[in-house]
Amino acid sequence: YVPCPPKYLKLGNISWLHMENEGVAVVGVTDLFLRTIKSISSIEMMKVDDVLFQGNTCATLETKDELIHNILAPIGGKIIELNGNLLESNSLLEKDPYFEGWLYKIIPADIEYDIKYLTPCSTDRI
Repeated sequence: YVPCPPKYLKLGNISWLHMENEGVAVVGVTDLFLRTIKSISSIEMMKVDDVLFQGNTCATLETKDELIHNILAPIGGKIIELNGNLLESNSLLEKDPYFEGWLYKIIPADIEYDIKYLTPCSTDRI
């Protein structure tokens, strides 16, 4: 188990958010969620310029047993960059979910509103 970094925020135990400089948010999947599923075989991601809505599916993971797992967006906003490395090697998601395994960089639509529904990772207990 890799704990979520203290300065990050999360939506339940599914996805996380970290604000970068200049109002850009990086989002990804929590390690705890990844530990509940077995062997990812593929990942389906949205595209640049797509709009995310908090709590809606922003990516899907398919496992080798052919089950589909939806990843819920921690905040809403417009995708400005996706982590293309995940499409080449989805093992990055499992190996380093909080740094190299991020999903998207987005411009938040209404961070003040969305942040009310997020929990700081600093409250995690191990």
